[in-house]
Amino acid sequence: SKFINEIEMYPFLQVLPKGTLFIHSQKTTCFWNIAERKPVPKINFETKVGGTKTYPGMGSCVMLPLEPKSNTVKILVVGGSTLLSPNKNTDAVNVAEIFTADLENLANSPGWEATSPMHKKRILCDSVLLPDETVLVTNGAEKGQADDNQIAVKDIELFDPNSNTWKVIGVLERERLYHSSAVLLPDGRVVIAGSTGHSWLRAAFDPHNFEHEIELVSPPYLEGNPSRSIIDKIPPSVPYNANFKVERNDALNIHKVSLIRASSTTHNNNMDQRCVILRVLDKTNDSLMISSPQDSSWAPPGYYMLFLIDKSGVPSIGKFIKIEQS
Repeated sequence: SKFINEIEMYPFLQVLPKGTLFIHSQKTTCFWNIAERKPVPKINFETKVGGTKTYPGMGSCVMLPLEPKSNTVKILVVGGSTLLSPNKNTDAVNVAEIFTADLENLANSPGWEATSPMHKKRILCDSVLLPDETVLVTNGAEKGQADDNQIAVKDIELFDPNSNTWKVIGVLERERLYHSSAVLLPDGRVVIAGSTGHSWLRAAFDPHNFEHEIELVSPPYLEGNPSRSIIDKIPPSVPYNANFKVERNDALNIHKVSLIRASSTTHNNNMDQRCVILRVLDKTNDSLMISSPQDSSWAPPGYYMLFLIDKSGVPSIGKFIKIEQS
């Protein structure tokens, strides 16, 4: 169809609560009705800054943490190119943009708005949702496109959606360019791996140019080696719209519960990534009663890591739980 033909390679996709698919290709955002398997007509939005946000001058995309029963959802797109068709000399942008979707009426959505500037401009970056609702951004280059880029960005930045601010929290040891990845681990650290260097062609002919070293990054909440909550017991799986118990000592010290989907990333694109904040219905000294996500549009079925965040903002070690239809 014409709708599909206008979407370029490697679009950013996100399943929105209430059953719509968010689709972003280059600089244009549109929507797909999942149940009816057809486009949502006449609703298009455009990013405010620069050229393409997707391949070959891609940034990265995450849905910001979903609050229970919220009528709006925010999607963060980090970086991208200043041109729609970049070449090896094209500058990246140093801004991220947030799309606010009105779930009651998509046509009334506020649309795209730029965040405060990042410390570095970058394409080919990875964005990782952390249990405390911040977003870690790493990897990338300041100029170019997917297969031919220059000036590696080694700064690791953290975005705080509550204050709309960026800060540098560390520096990579290796250059992480095209085909690199970053994923959250259950212990709250982020594993960073891969890279085919500045030129995919050069790397393909000489595999010594592939990056074989793996790096582990500890976000600020692990600074000073704080004591961590340990989840004593959770059910192996829970259905939608149900209450379940999490057992642990000192449960009264827990401030928030976040559920982060086990995910994977390729080509700086992690469409499976998702963080859902769960409602805490009751607390005792040694347990929490928690409400599971409403339905599969809030949390697609599969495996998630459950994190308990204490009043100091330190997450527990994550524990795997399966969310499924009853």
